[in-house]
Amino acid sequence: MTEKHENNAGFSLFELIVVMVIIGLGSAIVIPRFFGSFSSMEVNAAARKTVSALKYAKNLSVYTNTPHLVSLNTNERLVRVERILVDEDRPGVQNIRLENVQDIRLGDGILLQVDNFYKEAPANGIFQFLFFPSGASRTGSIVLSNSDGDVQHIIIDSVTGFAKLES
Repeated sequence: MTEKHENNAGFSLFELIVVMVIIGLGSAIVIPRFFGSFSSMEVNAAARKTVSALKYAKNLSVYTNTPHLVSLNTNERLVRVERILVDEDRPGVQNIRLENVQDIRLGDGILLQVDNFYKEAPANGIFQFLFFPSGASRTGSIVLSNSDGDVQHIIIDSVTGFAKLES
């Protein structure tokens, strides 16, 4: 006794190949766009972290009535917030010391530049923004970018010390 199967419910090999080709073409279009947007997200995140550090230094300066310094190391892609302490017992410049408050490392693919700040870039690649207890700061513009051409600009107002992100 053999039974005949009249209704085959499976897929043919040709139908499976067509579906695999469609999935392959779709992923060939979507995946590069996803990774391209990932690199731009990395620049955006680095810019937001930098703005956050600048705002943090300004707020600490006002709140503690102590000047704070934000150092941008372009070679190491490091943003450092430091408190400026003055030792009254020591004379001259030797009475100033820095106390590290916060370090922020930017991604390896991030290029950090400072515009409108110094006439010439320092040899060590470290730019500094000083925030005073009044809230004021030195004016400047910071540019973060990557090799894909994604760019973020940060502007620091000298009167208010306010740092804002401009795309």
